[in-house]
Amino acid sequence: MAHIRLTWAAPRLDWDMSDNSGVFLGGTDPLGFLRDEGIRPSDRNPARCGNAFFTGALPKGQGCSKIETLVASGEFDSSTVQTGLRVLGVLGGVGSGKSTAARILAEELPAAHLDADAEVARLFADSKVVEQIDQAFGGGLKSPEGVLDRAELGKRVFAQPELRRQLEAILHPAVRRALWNGLAETEATALASGTTAAVSKPGGWAILDVPLLLENGLSQACDFLIFVRVPDAIRADRACARHNWELATWRAREAAQASLAEKESVADATLVNASGVEDLRAAVRELLPRLRALPPRSLRDRWPDSEKSPVVADPNA
Repeated sequence: MAHIRLTWAAPRLDWDMSDNSGVFLGGTDPLGFLRDEGIRPSDRNPARCGNAFFTGALPKGQGCSKIETLVASGEFDSSTVQTGLRVLGVLGGVGSGKSTAARILAEELPAAHLDADAEVARLFADSKVVEQIDQAFGGGLKSPEGVLDRAELGKRVFAQPELRRQLEAILHPAVRRALWNGLAETEATALASGTTAAVSKPGGWAILDVPLLLENGLSQACDFLIFVRVPDAIRADRACARHNWELATWRAREAAQASLAEKESVADATLVNASGVEDLRAAVRELLPRLRALPPRSLRDRWPDSEKSPVVADPNA
């Protein structure tokens, strides 16, 4: 009787399955598997045979070694393959280098880098969006050529929280859709790349680089949160030099976000970014084994509707 080790991805429990009768041979069966029904993992807790993750139920008597035979022959039904996604979120204060950390993570894994600020910049270049913002804020925010005065807009919205919320109501739906579409494309790339794509291919990984990741609930779409820690004085100097801000501007933008203590308290790991880029890259590389051990989770499981907030993960699942 041929045996193969089947690793349950979350939590990590091992048991042996036979390939001809579905007989359960050993280990712990926390989900109460029916021994003659094959493998019955859920989307949140996929089963893994080698480097391939699977969901759904297999035909009666088809154990893990049967899956590998079908995969090798190209006959495996892709509807039972769970490539899914591994999504990382980056947290930190204004000027902490979150985008730099996100780019390094994207290079090292590799992963898709989904940048909310880049999407906002695209929206600010859209004449229809500029007109909508200018009208909503009483005019005086665009040049004769139709270019948005971002500095003036920033002064207004960060001085008055109600105006900031008004601007967010204009921009955030489009940004969220763009991020969701990026995740959907990433997941589709993983599936198209084959059954092991989520493990070994870049298509299965995505980095959410979103300044208000925690505040807008998008952290719920992530499997792992990384906080970038930098002393306040360094963050202020970096941000003011980059954006030509006054110190008061940096403080106003910092106050519009969740506190650093709140962000770090929900993070799964912390990276210190007080020196150079190479030191940050070295810290990211030390984190890679933990990240690569993450099991995949489908987009429909974590964020089924781009017009709504992501689903809150069940800690008992």
